[in-house]
Amino acid sequence: MARSRAYVWVTVDRDRTPEVPKKYNVSAYPTLLFLNPEDEMVHRFSGYREVSKLLEEFDDADRRWKLYRDGEVWDLKAPRPPEILEGKKVTRIPAPFPGVPGGLAAYGDDLFVAERGRIHRIDGKTGEAKSALAAPESIADLASDGELVFALEFGWTAGKPIHVIDPETGRIVREIVTKENRKKKGYGAKGIAWRDARLWVLEGMRGVIHEVHPETGDVLSSLQCKAKWLSGLAWNGRRFVAGGREHVYLIDPASGEVSLAVRVEYRLRSVAVSGGDVLLMEQPVFGFDRRHQRIQLWPEKNWIYRVEGIGAEKEEKSE
Repeated sequence: MARSRAYVWVTVDRDRTPEVPKKYNVSAYPTLLFLNPEDEMVHRFSGYREVSKLLEEFDDADRRWKLYRDGEVWDLKAPRPPEILEGKKVTRIPAPFPGVPGGLAAYGDDLFVAERGRIHRIDGKTGEAKSALAAPESIADLASDGELVFALEFGWTAGKPIHVIDPETGRIVREIVTKENRKKKGYGAKGIAWRDARLWVLEGMRGVIHEVHPETGDVLSSLQCKAKWLSGLAWNGRRFVAGGREHVYLIDPASGEVSLAVRVEYRLRSVAVSGGDVLLMEQPVFGFDRRHQRIQLWPEKNWIYRVEGIGAEKEEKSE
């Protein structure tokens, strides 16, 4: 309570004054804004915080306020590690768009990369754009069997389809619908992979991988992983590869056990496997500028990271 007396508090009822959250670009509740006399944002955060975390937010707000008060720049982006991970050879391939990726799949020497409403085909080494095709806006991930590309909708868990695409023409040749999902409401599909003539679909938050018949869409089996909050799924010939908030996971296909967890510095959004390498794309970090406009903070440019050596046999044995 003593700490709170250092601030002037204003509570906004969004139903009575809807123009206020609109002015400050507030869409999540609760949101706490720290403003200077010029109505510029000094600091903001959304969501519930435990007391210790709440006090950390106040500390950051105080630090920024002192910079503003002293005429210093207060709204610089927080620094982040310069590399996505250490101890591996990493090369970067430029992605063909800014913003949030919607999946990644290898197709021969090329890559397919999804964004909202489009799927791009690029050279897997240079990132050179080859073609682009229209796609549903809610694509969560991509996979390929070497002949076709499968585009998974985030709403597959609520009956949305998996789109089967001819990569040469860009035409959607058919759709795979899992009928048992139609009675559900929750959206949570975050990854898709091709393995042993089957599709494997990831429910990321729960950490469940479903074996799906590629013709009927029927769920044939389900594997509970020993990791949750996953995003992106691939198959490296021996293990499932999944992205997470702080790790790349290799997951045993029989038990769901994590056979290897490699620490990464950026939260992951998409994964793929190409020629033995693991390909990673990060989940962009968004924030707000001083005039309350939503901006992408990191990365400044989207990259596909090609990482050598994740899942090498000697590495797995060392774990």
